[in-house]
Amino acid sequence: MKTLEQHEQDVLDIKKQLKEYVKSGNDQKLMFTHVGSHSTRERSRHTYNNINISHLQDIIFVDLKNKEVLTEPSVPMDKLVETTLKYGLLPEVVTEFPKITVGGAIEGAALESSSFKHGQFKASRTKNSDMFFGKTGSYGSLGLLTSVKLKLMDATKYVLLQYTTFGSIEEAMQFMKKSTSAKYDYLEGILFDKTRITIITGQCVEEGNYLIQTFNNSNDPWFYKHVDKISREKDNYFELVPIFDYLFRYNRGAYWMGKYFLKYVGGYNLITRTVFNSSLTTERMYEALHLGNLSQSFFVQDFYIPSDNVERFIDYIMDRLNIFPLWLCPVKSTQRPEKLSPHYNKSSFIVNVGIYGKSKEFSADYLKANRDVECVARKLNGRKMLYAHAYYPKKEFWKIYDKNWYDSLRKKYHADKMLSDVFERTHVSETYKSAPIKVQ
Repeated sequence: MKTLEQHEQDVLDIKKQLKEYVKSGNDQKLMFTHVGSHSTRERSRHTYNNINISHLQDIIFVDLKNKEVLTEPSVPMDKLVETTLKYGLLPEVVTEFPKITVGGAIEGAALESSSFKHGQFKASRTKNSDMFFGKTGSYGSLGLLTSVKLKLMDATKYVLLQYTTFGSIEEAMQFMKKSTSAKYDYLEGILFDKTRITIITGQCVEEGNYLIQTFNNSNDPWFYKHVDKISREKDNYFELVPIFDYLFRYNRGAYWMGKYFLKYVGGYNLITRTVFNSSLTTERMYEALHLGNLSQSFFVQDFYIPSDNVERFIDYIMDRLNIFPLWLCPVKSTQRPEKLSPHYNKSSFIVNVGIYGKSKEFSADYLKANRDVECVARKLNGRKMLYAHAYYPKKEFWKIYDKNWYDSLRKKYHADKMLSDVFERTHVSETYKSAPIKVQ
């Protein structure tokens, strides 16, 4: 861990760089950079004045009395979890990829399977509440996070998972909605096709009389493949999963995106997933995605849809894109001024529909496919996460988000003079739109 004094000195060094930037009269916008990224967007096409914050990657202290942790923004999730577990504690929301950083999770409005209870990944509020709420989903356009205080909860050794498979979307959604009021700690679903949807509920436990299943070892099954097998054989199934394995269950295979690589080396089997294990983690696959300029070859998007409209949205995705599986993750909505966040919604129950993959229908006209889904989601009162490609025209973008509120916030904290805005940071450039995608 880093001492508070060491942290404050690092922050002073960054402040010094900022002062030098202001004095220089440099008209280039600022960009705070760190190692790694879990955005699928194109690499920046602009020239920025970069300030590296990779050294802000330590945990400062864990407050056992108040169940809080003070951490720097570049701390990855696996390091955060490993540290807090030593004290028998966990953050309320832990993103599913181990190398997503604390700052990235806040700036990107991240969620996970505990979000139906706790909402987005969020820090504790102290002062400047307008900035506190505004930061969620702002993608670094409102300023730099230098430290974050997160709420913690008691951790257990295992998560008791129950897999319940349904034959229709309607039945599955009814069960998911009902489960939000039950005593579950985690809740999600995987839609394999129109007649096979598995809802996964989890309870934190210390022990239980069930088989123990792990997902982090090289010879373990990928989580979605494991669920796929269960859903074909059983309508209802229980098992115990160690807490660390559960939290990062989608790391190996990056949900199911790794299957597109494995089809070239013999398909999914014990040998291929063991031999290529280190190459098929989320961190390595994001690197490959950018190095190969392949990000637009796939549809990788998350849309937050009000529960009453989820079935209509899923029907559209299956009919027009023909991409399976789909990830279903309920999230608590908010009416607090988190106006850039996808969970800023009047509906009391919203579901994140994660669409990851490709198909002939998508590849036939990837630009039209993206725009059509954006338009459908908007008609259904949904929003998308902006970590991925966003194709909204500027006028449409600012009809979705409160530009007057956002601009006044940027002006108040002087971000307008130093940082590019959220539209510039997230939209796809015209040059990138016109570049041919690689269809395989």
